[in-house]
Amino acid sequence: MRDRQRQKVYDWENKSSWNGKGSDQLNEQQCLFIINNLNKIYKGMRVDTTFVNGDRRYAKCWNRVRHHEIELPRQWALCWSVVLHEYAHAISDSKKYKERPNRAIEPHGKEFVTAFCVLLHKFHPEHPSYKELSQSLRDANVDFEHMESSKFHKQIGRKTIKLTKAKENKDYDFNTSLLKLSPEGRKRTSAGDGHYKPKTKMNRVLCVLDYCIIFLYKDRPITYKQLEASFNKLPYLSDHYNKLIHKVLDKHGKLEPSLVKYMIKQGLIVATSTQNKG
Repeated sequence: MRDRQRQKVYDWENKSSWNGKGSDQLNEQQCLFIINNLNKIYKGMRVDTTFVNGDRRYAKCWNRVRHHEIELPRQWALCWSVVLHEYAHAISDSKKYKERPNRAIEPHGKEFVTAFCVLLHKFHPEHPSYKELSQSLRDANVDFEHMESSKFHKQIGRKTIKLTKAKENKDYDFNTSLLKLSPEGRKRTSAGDGHYKPKTKMNRVLCVLDYCIIFLYKDRPITYKQLEASFNKLPYLSDHYNKLIHKVLDKHGKLEPSLVKYMIKQGLIVATSTQNKG
């Protein structure tokens, strides 16, 4: 489908006083706090967030069928306007909040613009009024719908998002670091015959981490959260290694972050921080 308003919307946004691109208004935990609160306000929405490095020009919102995923470049996108922009893509694309659930919409069409303006008015620290937003959109020749009568507005009610309620997660850097086996850790997973040897609790963690990286994530390092999710529910495939790894999981039980941190200190696992890297 054509996206006829895309450049008009970008130009309108870039000229607005509430635009915060490149200002580092927020940190990653605050971005997650905002999105998690929006998920609670817009019931039925599941929007996940990833942060990416490098000089990327666009933030993105992907429709993953059962959920949406927002991708925010660390270099310039950690601000209210970008977070709300991407979340507006998610709710305007959701069947629950569309006026016509089965009708496809333009990515930056009037439905998206309406959702974005509602979020700006309700949650952005500047709280631009509907009147101000409507006039600026007319001046920019951008199409939109009536904001106060929209589902996006009605769903919010009197709910607010206050960053003062966001609690700092001291383990955030650990949870988002990328994990992989060190050469010593890899030696411990087998006896040279290619079979996992989960004799101890630490060896069982190494076996699951190795399995996930190779079979589930195509030789890419994974985060602690991804490793933890694999311990909770690992996709079952009918192959030899999968049967072995399920036996490992049955013997291990719940994964503890303290054990993984200890293994990092012991040099069995390598953790690479994803924060502020190019």
